[in-house]
Amino acid sequence: MTIILPTIIGINNINANEARKTHYLLLGVNHVTNVQKGLRGCLPQVNNISFKIPSSPPLTQYNDTNLSAYCIFDDPLTWPRNCSINQCSCTQVIEADLNEVVELFFYAPRNRTMSCHPMHLHGFTSSVVGMGRLDQNHSMSIEDIRNLDQAGHFPRRKTDKPVRKDTFCVSHRSYMIIQFRADNPGWWFLHCHLDFHALASTI
Repeated sequence: MTIILPTIIGINNINANEARKTHYLLLGVNHVTNVQKGLRGCLPQVNNISFKIPSSPPLTQYNDTNLSAYCIFDDPLTWPRNCSINQCSCTQVIEADLNEVVELFFYAPRNRTMSCHPMHLHGFTSSVVGMGRLDQNHSMSIEDIRNLDQAGHFPRRKTDKPVRKDTFCVSHRSYMIIQFRADNPGWWFLHCHLDFHALASTI
């Protein structure tokens, strides 16, 4: 069974050594062109992409939705191109199998507002298994972070009682790693709880 979400899912009794799938989410406020009138070229985004509301509710009218407007995390061919320069938008989707352990690696190498992104996950509580500061390199790509992670630069806490949260504040030049078990099928939002960021499509 597959769970599909427009940027996520939950956790339950995860063993520290259990296999997991990691998804990397770059949080930022970016200067881009072709933006909507009134946003002055500066947009909060996830992975350099603005969230696009589906044409129909995917939970109740999935067959009526425009699937070409979806970006699937595990399928790079569905992602827009040149998003660091031009404004790109789509419905970002993470797919997970039922009871799979999912790990989300949030990072904000540059934050023009110098504040945190309070990321809120609907439908679940998650375990915080890692957090810390990044270096001064503001141009860290997802590939850079993934390579550093695979080289062991971002250790996970191994504890039977991790901090459980549904909102996590990802600060300027920092990272946070959460884990959850995909045991609640459905479509669940993950979004920034700053109203401007949510309205400007950090979902």
